[in-house]
Amino acid sequence: MAAIARAKGLDVEVSAFEKWDSQGRTFGLVSFGQSFHWVDPAVALPKIRTLLRPGGSLALAWNDIEPISELKSRLDAVVARFHADGRTASLGSRASWGTEASPEASANSATAEPVRKVEPVEHPALTQRRDAGFAPNETTFVEDLHYSRHDWLSIVFTYSAQLTMDPVKRAVMREEMSAEIPDDGLDARNEALLVLAGA
Repeated sequence: MAAIARAKGLDVEVSAFEKWDSQGRTFGLVSFGQSFHWVDPAVALPKIRTLLRPGGSLALAWNDIEPISELKSRLDAVVARFHADGRTASLGSRASWGTEASPEASANSATAEPVRKVEPVEHPALTQRRDAGFAPNETTFVEDLHYSRHDWLSIVFTYSAQLTMDPVKRAVMREEMSAEIPDDGLDARNEALLVLAGA
């Protein structure tokens, strides 16, 4: 990314954000694209306040892209087999697991199975910003997309949960997901989130 930016004539400084030296510079905008979860907010947010000029803004953006149609359930089932904790959450929601009996199992509590419950909650990005003295606003942008099998898998396997897997398990998971995706690819929806916060 740094090489691409430099090739376009942009000045680039490579550093962990928490250790980066601003050398007294201030900015009208500080932005994180799909990356704020990589920094320590307890360190980063106070630092950002010192970087922003009066009237400046902090912009945080994430994509939340999921397949639509019944294919989503099949792909989720593959993911669940490889991530034992079974916990996933979309932006703006909290996924929790409880134990409830299905109608078929109601007569036998021993057959109760975990059921995913999703409760609407404020996204942590908003709460963290408010706690640090920012005034955040949330905007969601929705777009319908289509991906080839290769392009979809290329996205999924850039996510941290997959990047940190055992390489052999990751390869098997990719093969199983690939087998579920039709030759003509899949339709998906992106509910992109922008949190824009003024100091």
